[in-house]
Amino acid sequence: MVKRKKRDKKENIEKQQKSFFVDIAEHIELLIILFFIILNVFDMLEYMSPTFDYIDKISGIIGLAYLLYLVSPSRIILGQHLKKIDIALVSSYVLLMSDKFTSAAINAYQGIQEKAAELIQISYASSPGVPEFSVSVSNVNQLTSADLSSTFYEKVLSLLHLGHDQIYFTVSDGAQSKTLAASTVSFPFSNFSLTNLSNYIDGSLFYVMKWVVLNEVFIEKFALYLGGILLLCTAIYSAYKFEIKPASLLHVLHGDTKRFHKKHYRAIALFFVYCFFF
Repeated sequence: MVKRKKRDKKENIEKQQKSFFVDIAEHIELLIILFFIILNVFDMLEYMSPTFDYIDKISGIIGLAYLLYLVSPSRIILGQHLKKIDIALVSSYVLLMSDKFTSAAINAYQGIQEKAAELIQISYASSPGVPEFSVSVSNVNQLTSADLSSTFYEKVLSLLHLGHDQIYFTVSDGAQSKTLAASTVSFPFSNFSLTNLSNYIDGSLFYVMKWVVLNEVFIEKFALYLGGILLLCTAIYSAYKFEIKPASLLHVLHGDTKRFHKKHYRAIALFFVYCFFF
């Protein structure tokens, strides 16, 4: 009897959990819209950091891609709802829009550079490394904002990258010198503050933004080739695997011509239609 009660209790918990996730899945579009509204409110209030602004732009592209998936390009072009084709088409379209991702990353990176003084934290080097540059200051024991100019912070950001998240530099006042360390304010952090949340996020994702900026050409070319190949393969697969229904865009364009029934011609036609649909 006790075992049965435990089993029933476990089944009820599982049903509640399943119901919770089902509710989320059913209202995913509403959650996405709500997320966009919140981001736009912060954007209007000019509270968004460069990284949040980047997330906002990327989320917009992903949201449009999801809406395109719901519209079902395969239903419009082929006359039947084919999830695999829709996923392949939307994925190829997102890859072909890689320049939107990189340009947004460049803008975010420039925004981070402008607020470099807020993102760089300076500390005494616990295990001094090799100094990469030196700075002349008025007093090594009492650094001021006048000692560390915008040029200094720009230099620090130029030296930091994914594999090198801390640099060492020497400060000297003529009489004595010290070796200090510089890094971005990032996760994990010991002194968390909600007021500095945007700085923590910018500092954490700075390295990703910089990697995208440094590899912009490679990323765009790779995504362009990959998206084009995926689009071509999808067209060939669609032509040889599926029939074109009468209630479709392709059937309206080509009708029942004999040439259209040859699958290699159909593949070419599908490729151009997929491209123009983009």
